[in-house]
Amino acid sequence: MPTHTLIRIDTNPIGDRHTEIRGFMTVRDEMLRLPRTFDHYRRIGVRRFFVVDNGSTDGSREFLLAQPNCHVFLTHASYAESGYGVEWQNALLDTYGTGHWCLVVDADEWFVYPGCETRPLNDLAAHLERTGAQGVFAFMLDMYGPGTIADAISEPERSLLDACRYFDSRYAWHRRPRIRGIEPPPFPEFDVFGGPRLRLLFPNLHHYYHIIRTVWRTLDFLPVPLPDALQTPPKLTKIPFVRWLPGTRYQHPHATTPIKLAEVTGILLHFKFLQDFYARVVDEVNRKEHWKGASEYARYLAKLKKNPTLSLHYDGSVAYEDSRQLVRLGLLREDEEWKEIRTNIDEFDARRDQQDWTRWPNVSPNDQTAAARPSRPSTTSGVPDPSRV
Repeated sequence: MPTHTLIRIDTNPIGDRHTEIRGFMTVRDEMLRLPRTFDHYRRIGVRRFFVVDNGSTDGSREFLLAQPNCHVFLTHASYAESGYGVEWQNALLDTYGTGHWCLVVDADEWFVYPGCETRPLNDLAAHLERTGAQGVFAFMLDMYGPGTIADAISEPERSLLDACRYFDSRYAWHRRPRIRGIEPPPFPEFDVFGGPRLRLLFPNLHHYYHIIRTVWRTLDFLPVPLPDALQTPPKLTKIPFVRWLPGTRYQHPHATTPIKLAEVTGILLHFKFLQDFYARVVDEVNRKEHWKGASEYARYLAKLKKNPTLSLHYDGSVAYEDSRQLVRLGLLREDEEWKEIRTNIDEFDARRDQQDWTRWPNVSPNDQTAAARPSRPSTTSGVPDPSRV
């Protein structure tokens, strides 16, 4: 993989508070989403942002430079050659994330977890520290509007949920196969399948998943190209919330090196399908900077040319309410201790306020809750049993 240079172009001072939740992302022309995405992450407790700008021309860079506690790194290098941003993110995480709980997301992703409306990330981080977990497993939940994709118009000063409030609620967890004695245990242990892209672009998987998966595994060992009908769907799983320790790496955008995962899981509300979707698809098909030469975007483009008024909404679509709804639907999971914390807010606050904060000079109690012993990387997975989903 080529070594790329990131040039820091902001002048904001970088604090050294070790309890600070830090956000990392790579962007290119995301002005339609960035303001509301920053609002969301500030609301749940991200205190500082480190952003790679990969040649934006739509005002994204100017927006980022105007934000307090935001540090901007410029590169015009190839996104594909960087491992789809992995090289850039690992470099920034090693330099600015070590010892911190870090949220690594895209501009079109909103991380949510059980109780995120009332419990900030510092509280979640403190809980994960107590349980010895180093990361949170999540998957992308595609959000869309009630009409055509082109009608999902995001407007200034309004939430992205106003344009894209609906989602599919049927997702399946499948244990990733391996050849015992030959291949190491996969990490993470599960893949998640479902959503509107699977429903509309990969309909064969609904009926022939196990047969097609066998074909995929066979072709892992044979250099034979797959026909379009047998292409793998977009990968949904990610590990976005991580305590970054020496030796931790993102192996690819969807997984770190093996670490112990929490029993609490997350969701990434995925706002891909806004009014700019067609233009972005055409751009990415021409640039060929995404996975397999942007083959997924080529599939989108073919579908949109065949049906310009494509809508992702259907009779089974569900309107988003809050994280409690996702828990009820089985899309979010949690352990009993976190459930008690998020449902007994006043009692938990009282217990927390009684702790001795004198050990943490010049740091507020809200920041201190995330400061606990470093956890040791483990290959143990805390992802829930897929039979419960």
